[in-house]
Amino acid sequence: MRIDGWQIEGFGIFHDWEVRGLSAGVTVFLGPNEAGKKHAARIFCAAHCFGFPGRRSRLPLYPPLRGGRHGGRLMLCGPRGEVTVERVVARKNGLRVNGCESDGKELQALLGGADENVFCSVFAFSLSEMQSFEWLKAEQVRERIFFGRHFRSGRFPRGG
Repeated sequence: MRIDGWQIEGFGIFHDWEVRGLSAGVTVFLGPNEAGKKHAARIFCAAHCFGFPGRRSRLPLYPPLRGGRHGGRLMLCGPRGEVTVERVVARKNGLRVNGCESDGKELQALLGGADENVFCSVFAFSLSEMQSFEWLKAEQVRERIFFGRHFRSGRFPRGG
């Protein structure tokens, strides 16, 4: 699975913003401080894969400051082609996969069972996190990296 792009209806400072055709390699967001790099790359993508924080959460909600519905679409490329993941905060469930309401099971399968911590640590880390290398110490992250390598190569570790 890889992220091909997104269409943000309203999320923090972003409104009606679409990006498509991201390369299969590493994508780097470059811009001045407070330009919204972390919002777009990490928080928006993670919210679409794992859900928006609840109103009682201490995490920021990033309501749309410039209009639009709170949410949008994330386009993923998987083994079966393109998958569109749509989340809008106002909806009861809030999740639609390829245009159909979803309980999230097919999305979890597409993500290989990764949780938000793994996603952010492996696929959407910031420069400060990369510099500290703290994320490399997390056992779950290490497990996912090595599992992925063995899975792609066809070699599996022995014993468990």
